[in-house]
Amino acid sequence: MLVDMEDSSQWVIVAGGIVFVLGIVAYIVIMLLFPEWVGITGKVALEAEQAHRGDSVDSPSSTQKSNEPPSTENRS
Repeated sequence: MLVDMEDSSQWVIVAGGIVFVLGIVAYIVIMLLFPEWVGITGKVALEAEQAHRGDSVDSPSSTQKSNEPPSTENRS
Protein backbone atom coordinates (compact mmCIF):
# COMPACT_ATOMS: atom_id res chain seq x y z
CA MET A 1 0.00 0.00 0.00
CA LEU A 2 0.97 3.56 -0.39
CA VAL A 3 2.22 5.25 2.73
CA ASP A 4 1.19 8.89 3.37
CA MET A 5 -1.94 8.96 1.18
CA GLU A 6 -2.76 12.50 2.30
CA ASP A 7 -0.99 14.02 -0.67
CA SER A 8 -3.70 14.96 -3.18
CA SER A 9 -1.65 13.93 -6.22
CA GLN A 10 -1.44 10.36 -4.96
CA TRP A 11 -5.24 10.26 -4.50
CA VAL A 12 -5.71 11.45 -8.06
CA ILE A 13 -3.35 8.81 -9.42
CA VAL A 14 -5.00 6.02 -7.41
CA ALA A 15 -8.52 7.19 -8.35
CA GLY A 16 -7.52 7.44 -12.00
CA GLY A 17 -6.12 3.92 -11.91
CA ILE A 18 -9.30 2.58 -10.32
CA VAL A 19 -11.48 4.31 -12.92
CA PHE A 20 -9.26 2.97 -15.70
CA VAL A 21 -9.42 -0.61 -14.43
CA LEU A 22 -13.19 -0.44 -13.89
CA GLY A 23 -13.60 0.97 -17.41
CA ILE A 24 -11.61 -1.91 -18.90
CA VAL A 25 -13.65 -4.45 -16.92
CA ALA A 26 -16.93 -2.83 -18.05
CA TYR A 27 -15.73 -2.85 -21.69
CA ILE A 28 -14.85 -6.56 -21.49
CA VAL A 29 -18.23 -7.41 -19.97
CA ILE A 30 -20.10 -5.46 -22.67
CA MET A 31 -17.83 -6.97 -25.33
CA LEU A 32 -18.76 -10.48 -24.23
CA LEU A 33 -22.48 -9.86 -23.74
CA PHE A 34 -23.26 -7.38 -26.55
CA PRO A 35 -20.45 -7.48 -29.13
CA GLU A 36 -22.34 -5.36 -31.69
CA TRP A 37 -22.41 -2.43 -29.24
CA VAL A 38 -18.61 -2.15 -29.31
CA GLY A 39 -18.10 -2.80 -33.01
CA ILE A 40 -17.50 -6.54 -32.98
CA THR A 41 -19.52 -8.57 -35.45
CA GLY A 42 -21.33 -11.09 -33.31
CA LYS A 43 -23.70 -13.94 -34.14
CA VAL A 44 -26.69 -11.65 -34.63
CA ALA A 45 -24.88 -9.42 -37.11
CA LEU A 46 -23.45 -12.36 -39.05
CA GLU A 47 -26.90 -13.94 -39.33
CA ALA A 48 -28.33 -10.63 -40.55
CA GLU A 49 -25.59 -10.29 -43.18
CA GLN A 50 -26.21 -13.82 -44.44
CA ALA A 51 -29.95 -13.17 -44.63
CA HIS A 52 -29.36 -10.01 -46.68
CA ARG A 53 -27.04 -11.78 -49.11
CA GLY A 54 -29.53 -14.42 -50.11
CA ASP A 55 -28.77 -17.72 -51.80
CA SER A 56 -27.30 -16.36 -55.04
CA VAL A 57 -24.10 -15.00 -53.49
CA ASP A 58 -23.34 -18.13 -51.52
CA SER A 59 -23.27 -20.45 -54.52
CA PRO A 60 -19.88 -20.68 -56.28
CA SER A 61 -21.36 -20.96 -59.77
CA SER A 62 -22.99 -17.52 -59.62
CA THR A 63 -19.75 -15.84 -58.51
CA GLN A 64 -17.87 -17.40 -61.41
CA LYS A 65 -20.44 -16.23 -63.90
CA SER A 66 -20.40 -12.67 -62.59
CA ASN A 67 -16.60 -12.44 -62.95
CA GLU A 68 -16.50 -13.73 -66.53
CA PRO A 69 -16.81 -11.27 -69.42
CA PRO A 70 -19.98 -11.56 -71.47
CA SER A 71 -19.79 -14.02 -74.30
CA THR A 72 -19.54 -12.66 -77.85
CA GLU A 73 -20.71 -15.83 -79.53
CA ASN A 74 -23.48 -15.44 -82.04
CA ARG A 75 -26.13 -18.01 -81.18
CA SER A 76 -28.57 -18.14 -84.08
